[in-house]
Amino acid sequence: MADVKYTPMKNNPNFMVDNTKKQEEIKFTIEISKNKSYDSEYVEIIPAKSPQFSNIAVIFAGDVHDGAVGTNAVKDEKTLEFVRKTANCIYVPGGDVFNSVISPDQDRHADKYGLQHAIDKKHYQFEKILDKIPFVIDGNHDGQNGSRWVASGMSPAKHLADSLNITHIKYGALLQLTLPSSDYKREPKTINLFMFHCAGKTSGTAKSVDNTFKMAMAQLQELKIVPDAIFGGHFHSNSNGLFPTDVYVYNKSGKLVGIKRKDVIVVSDSTLQEKSDYALAAGYPPTESNVYINNIRVVKNPYYNASTKNTQYEYMVEMTRIPMFRQNSDEYTDEAKEYMKNYQEPEHLREEVRREYQNISYEEATKKLKEAVDDFKSARFLFDETENVSTQTFTETKTESLDANAHIDDDVNSNDGM
Repeated sequence: MADVKYTPMKNNPNFMVDNTKKQEEIKFTIEISKNKSYDSEYVEIIPAKSPQFSNIAVIFAGDVHDGAVGTNAVKDEKTLEFVRKTANCIYVPGGDVFNSVISPDQDRHADKYGLQHAIDKKHYQFEKILDKIPFVIDGNHDGQNGSRWVASGMSPAKHLADSLNITHIKYGALLQLTLPSSDYKREPKTINLFMFHCAGKTSGTAKSVDNTFKMAMAQLQELKIVPDAIFGGHFHSNSNGLFPTDVYVYNKSGKLVGIKRKDVIVVSDSTLQEKSDYALAAGYPPTESNVYINNIRVVKNPYYNASTKNTQYEYMVEMTRIPMFRQNSDEYTDEAKEYMKNYQEPEHLREEVRREYQNISYEEATKKLKEAVDDFKSARFLFDETENVSTQTFTETKTESLDANAHIDDDVNSNDGM
């Protein structure tokens, strides 16, 4: 992963991403096939970073099923509107974007309209948020005749991704996202978010989370990576969990010296398909569709210190799930509105300014601008004063910390191995 070349997402300097196929990954895949009697599902590694946002909103759209009976098209459109207007948002089509089926007259979630209509519709929708989509993942309803993949390579999800010049993921994607930490130092930290569609059957919401965790870890075992969070779809379950997981710790010479514990966040996400008998057949009670804003940030671990450095991580991932829509409604929740307001894209801020000033006189506009400048100067003075104090305090604390920890052996590190 050395010498990674980051490039900005299309028309959006807020995020930088590397979608290229690296030779190291290809060589690694060849080595796996030589050493094993089977080929594991290939995990694509997607490095990305946000230079300015410490909070990232991940919208994992795992089961839109566009064109299926019961899919809520209004919520789908409003989800994409939220993504378009929210600057720190990443939108991941996580499989079953479409509803390609083997036999529409027999399948329990049959198509309302043709597959080509759905492809054209999604192309039009995704064109508006190209800067927010790092990749498109295949699902079991995204392949030809309902298969995830066939020898001919026919996949509407791949066709859509190629037509929009977006990376297509056949099985799973490991998004290695670098964010500034949310503490006062704002040090850049890289977290591992594993995203895939998942597969198989389950008998309830709790089992769906277990299956998502087990299948994800099986795909990642060859990479010897324990992720910070796992996102899966397929089960339509809208459930999540926390899985304490062992991570082996090695010293610089490669000797195993201990085990750290990492809490892996697992999300088996919801669907936009309502009133389908699929949920009943899978053992879920009838529920309305919803979409969740997964706010992710990197925070300081309060239990990390000199005596616990061998068993604790200095930083940890914190995630808050915010429902986008009100219950039994197509309207945004108050929390979703507030989030969108806090992270508005500049174009929407400009539109607000235009509306505010279009009907007032030149004198009134000049007065409002002067008041705004005076407020800014006042706030800036206070901010600078606070910054000076904080810097001085941090320097003194850092010096004391170095003196206190001078005896600590720094030869232990973790490679997040399994």
